Amino acid sequence: MEISKKIIDLRKHQNMTQEELANRLNVSRQTISKWENGTVLPDVYNLKELAKVFDISVDELLDDEKVIKDDNEIVEAIDHSVGFVKKHWRKVGYVVIYYGIAMTLFGVITLLMVSIFGRDPFTGEVFEVFAIFHLLPKIFIGVGIIVIIIGAILAIKDYFKNHRK
Repeated sequence: MEISKKIIDLRKHQNMTQEELANRLNVSRQTISKWENGTVLPDVYNLKELAKVFDISVDELLDDEKVIKDDNEIVEAIDHSVGFVKKHWRKVGYVVIYYGIAMTLFGVITLLMVSIFGRDPFTGEVFEVFAIFHLLPKIFIGVGIIVIIIGAILAIKDYFKNHRK
């Protein structure tokens, strides 16, 4: 979307007239009109001020994506996502299982690395620098196992739901 159309949409979304926007930016109403018609672009300072007024970043203002989405578009996107997940519980479950396996393997590998490289080879004592790293792999393993269980529940639930039909 062009910046001129974006300024119009953002201004109207905030129920602001060209005059009100001009007063907030300390420019003339004609300047706002020129920006919205696309005959003139706002300078860098005014881009920054526009972003502040509309509570967005300058990047969002300059980006080609649409900034304001209609409430219906947001609801439709959420409904689509929920519908997809409801239809594909088993696939979601498998993906969750894969992530759980990856986390668990990462935890096991990290635990092995820390146990090999985190100890003094002669005394076997844990280097103080690596003390915290003995806890993190165990957390990854624990969370990974929990994620695997959740994924398995999702996949099994979908399997039995589809085989009853």
